[in-house]
Amino acid sequence: TILELNWSQRARSYIRGTHVVVGVLIYNHLVSCAWCAVGRTISTKEGISWLDHPAFGKVEVHGADEITLRDLSPPSLYLSSLHWTLSQMTPGPNPITACTDFEKVFNIVLLVIGLLFTSFIVSLFSGQLMQHILKRRLKSQQIDVTRRFLKQHNISTSLSARVQRQVLGRMHDESRLTVKDVPTFSLLSAPLQHELLREIRLPHLLSHDIFRVW
Repeated sequence: TILELNWSQRARSYIRGTHVVVGVLIYNHLVSCAWCAVGRTISTKEGISWLDHPAFGKVEVHGADEITLRDLSPPSLYLSSLHWTLSQMTPGPNPITACTDFEKVFNIVLLVIGLLFTSFIVSLFSGQLMQHILKRRLKSQQIDVTRRFLKQHNISTSLSARVQRQVLGRMHDESRLTVKDVPTFSLLSAPLQHELLREIRLPHLLSHDIFRVW
């Protein structure tokens, strides 16, 4: 987005991760609501749906042998549906199985979407992690070259420490970009390029002493 253009690369990575987490939560919330709606409206000829599964699974609870998911309160039913939805995206087990053909089709569609969605999330975070590793490796190589140069030329310990300290500090600071560092500016039209350059250079010209006299 336009706002992300002014943020650092680390901030943009955090924003993308937050977008993914929020997207997963919204998706699972919508599917959980659809899961409850399917179970309440569609059933077999005997009137059975996945809401008729035991509410407590295989756990034996005294006096709760006949309690099904349909008998639960709305918050408890929502947690059960959310658990079922998350299990379609992860290897987490869930004892609730589809009873009707429509429920089976619904389940199959969610399994396919979950497979694609999980692959997308894994590839996204893997790409971000590899980019971070390559960036750190490049910095480490540059530091090693600097240390090897100082050692080969027999630079004194005090001067070598000062050089390395300043190199490390400058590497962590984000350098100010110039027009030549942004190749996409060559795609702009000539009037737009001139307008951009004028806005970049005008503050420096106005700060000159000759303009302050006026």
